[in-house]
Amino acid sequence: MLLNPENYNYTRFKQNRRDGEEYGESGPLYIATHADGSKLLVKQMNAMDAANEYLACSLAQILGINTPKAWLFSSHKQIKRVSFRHSVGIEFLDGLSPATKEDFLSCPHEAARCVILNLIADQEDGTSYGIYNGHIFTYDFGSTFTMGVNFQDNFLKLMKSPPDDLIQHLKNRRNSYHQYLNAAFDSITKSFLPVEIVEDEYVKIRNIFIDLTKSNGFESIFDDIGKLYPKAIVEYYRSLLLELEEVFRDNPTIVAKSKGMTVYTAMLHIADALAEGKVKESRVYYGENADDIPPLSEFVSNMELLLLHMPDMTKVRYSIELNSIHNELMDYKNGHYYERLHSRGVPLITTIGKRIQTLTTDLFLKVTEDKPGAAEQIIKCSEQIFPKIPEN
Repeated sequence: MLLNPENYNYTRFKQNRRDGEEYGESGPLYIATHADGSKLLVKQMNAMDAANEYLACSLAQILGINTPKAWLFSSHKQIKRVSFRHSVGIEFLDGLSPATKEDFLSCPHEAARCVILNLIADQEDGTSYGIYNGHIFTYDFGSTFTMGVNFQDNFLKLMKSPPDDLIQHLKNRRNSYHQYLNAAFDSITKSFLPVEIVEDEYVKIRNIFIDLTKSNGFESIFDDIGKLYPKAIVEYYRSLLLELEEVFRDNPTIVAKSKGMTVYTAMLHIADALAEGKVKESRVYYGENADDIPPLSEFVSNMELLLLHMPDMTKVRYSIELNSIHNELMDYKNGHYYERLHSRGVPLITTIGKRIQTLTTDLFLKVTEDKPGAAEQIIKCSEQIFPKIPEN
């Protein structure tokens, strides 16, 4: 929905900037006050500020991410005091203050969603996070979607160039976004937020986004942008979301893609240690040096903790696989291994460890390749064997 700017009164907004400058790359800002007392923060200097802000904030609202709401302005020439052409009104959150690390850790799910949004938007001007009414918000998307200040400086000139030139220029920007996305998702899990929470929120956002692309759920956003901008710009934004959809489809999980220590790779490390007998009990039994080697109980408790913090989607989809790993851990906890019992027919620590290693590797591959879990396969087979009888 586009707003009528005549319904507002405008005053300059005094920015409290850390760098001491009067205003930033978005130029002078204004407060637009409606008769009902509601206020908008207006950006109007750089041509692409409006479209970038509107797209990012609109996506956030649909995907369940905390940002201020944003509206595009329709009739700019009627405003004499604030003579802008492409402008956006952003919900003014009075009392918004910079978010701290403690705020992030107190609202980790909200913070994770905000981090993911800034990644999706290809934030060029630094991320901004705030705390408002006890919730984490992110804001300021003027320099996003590869249309930062460097692009905006040439925007008006490009508007006057032949359409084919503009289309080619935007195609180059799209290629930049494509290259960015292919490398960007590795960075999501590098924040200090719990990786399992980031993973859980990523999966939720990914699934909502893919469902919306199937139902053309973003068209109303494109329609609004098209009322102010050339068709080439609208198609550019549409192409970016198609690129994002492709990356989402190729990456059902980000944890497996991350190079850092994640919930899945941590499980693999523990399973490898158990399979190779790198625990105190095994070293002692075989007369090897066990100094600084953790006991079996520590490996088991760490693995149980990882299972507990597994993303919710994984717990549901791969319940049988996770239960199999848990059952093997119970043998360790109950002392059912040879190095403790010295009984024939009882498996070694390494024997159980190899079974856990196989199960964990199987889980890892299913998650990374988005393959169905055992429960899904059982249901599918049962439906084939016992087809539903149509009701009369």
